[in-house]
Amino acid sequence: MERRVQIGSCVALNGGDAAILEGVHDAVATAAPGARITVTDAHPDVTPRYYPQYEWVSPPASLIGRPPRIPKLPRLSRRIWSRRADRAFRRARSGSHELVQNLRGLDAAVQTGGTYLTPEYFHTARLFEYELLGELGVPNVFYTQSIGDFAGRPEQARIRSALNDARLVLLRDARSRDNVERIGVDLEHVHVVGDAVFGTADDEVSFDELARLDELDVMISVRRWPSRAPIGSPEVRGFVREMARFVDRMVKDHGWTVTFRSTCQGIPEYAFDDSDVAAAVEASVNADTRAKVSVDRSFHTPAEFREHARGADLVIATRMHAAIQALCVGSPVLPIAYEFKTTELFQRFGLGDQVLDIQTFTASDLAEQACSITTPGTRETFARRLTDGVRTEVRAAHRAVDLLSEVLR
Repeated sequence: MERRVQIGSCVALNGGDAAILEGVHDAVATAAPGARITVTDAHPDVTPRYYPQYEWVSPPASLIGRPPRIPKLPRLSRRIWSRRADRAFRRARSGSHELVQNLRGLDAAVQTGGTYLTPEYFHTARLFEYELLGELGVPNVFYTQSIGDFAGRPEQARIRSALNDARLVLLRDARSRDNVERIGVDLEHVHVVGDAVFGTADDEVSFDELARLDELDVMISVRRWPSRAPIGSPEVRGFVREMARFVDRMVKDHGWTVTFRSTCQGIPEYAFDDSDVAAAVEASVNADTRAKVSVDRSFHTPAEFREHARGADLVIATRMHAAIQALCVGSPVLPIAYEFKTTELFQRFGLGDQVLDIQTFTASDLAEQACSITTPGTRETFARRLTDGVRTEVRAAHRAVDLLSEVLR
């Protein structure tokens, strides 16, 4: 009989999440050879046009519909949607709906990796799915996650229950492990491993020392933060100002050529497009700088993004999976962190002091970091720690596949 595994919780219109899906899909195919792998996504009507190589099916959340949008009353919106979810769950228990029948026939469900189980997000749809899978007796796996601190939060008990009921919980960092331990999750089936995207890395990836600072071809990934802040907000204006000052300095003093390109762009149906921030930076640089600055606003698959990163001498990344994909092809990265996941990653490399904070960094801070990695002594250490660290993460990503294989067997 054909085995069936479903990958859930995807938001593949985000290019970083698409890279994660690629890694998770490969992991499932390796762990369960010959299995039929289906995928669900938060945008089921759009995503298949961009990624037709996967078999897409309706997500369990389609049983409860889209969340209501009541302007200026988000708590009321959440209560209404939660009640819809409760009613849908009671109906689903009867098992008559075709989607429920399909779920019942799964051998396992694998929740894609990423950073979506954090207090900043609304979890009605995902908790509905986890609890429905449990009701139907479908083994559930959480792949390479960064999980926030739910201690004292209204959803703490349900998050704890979902993680305790899972067959396997794979985390990307020790901080996430501390967070789930704090809310009472049994750690026997919890493991800290490498991000799924490291499974796509070049064989024996390595990093050359940057022996010069001048005439570099540099790729920069930017984003807005907070995530829904408008371009004109003080936080985004401050980021744009400092990034423009940095680019002006490096083009003038060192002859850099700069291309802005991110993992999250070029899809009009998605709520976020980092190239808007990139365009704001380009518009803010000096006129004589602009000839050496360009903004790529096109959509790129993960494979295409990695090839662009491979061609860069240096990648400056705010998006974590822009950083990881560059690292997978041996391009050195200077990171700008907007969440703890990036800091945790580079601390494991022994390069925590290279991480800048998106809300507090200055052009001078970033220029100092760029200069340091071409300074004799520092550059050798930087290259060696990146090589050793990324290879360790690649091995840890392969260990995640081994752990998944044990469950799927």
